[in-house]
Amino acid sequence: MPTDETDRRDSHRDGRERSRGSRSPAAGDDVFGLVISIGLFGYFGFLFGLTDRAAPDGPVIPLFAAFLWTLRASAIGFAAALALLLLRSPLGNTLSGIVGLLSAVAFLSLAAWDWLDTSRSLAISPILLVLLGLWNGYASWRVFRDR
Repeated sequence: MPTDETDRRDSHRDGRERSRGSRSPAAGDDVFGLVISIGLFGYFGFLFGLTDRAAPDGPVIPLFAAFLWTLRASAIGFAAALALLLLRSPLGNTLSGIVGLLSAVAFLSLAAWDWLDTSRSLAISPILLVLLGLWNGYASWRVFRDR
């Protein structure tokens, strides 16, 4: 039993460090957030029927293609991060943070592009793109802050 304040702090810190190495992926990692991101981005990127063209035989529209592939790449990246977390790899959180930062930059850039493009408009509001960018950016900031 610790006898003074310094010993108590040291024993508490040692217990916390020991528990970090043996925790399950769900204990401190945002597994639920990854599942939500995979479901949301995967559904709209792969299953919803969004396309990179205005007409079936029309030319590829860069704004639409960038949006579609941002959704798809984010879903794939978050799925890889989730798989690593479930395998208890320390790279899972790092990959989640990197994918989140890249998707945050992409969503914020797409929002600006959509606001500035007067000839075309995405099927989603630029305000929602900003919210998605802020959500991913904040989650990534938390991942890297907690490291």
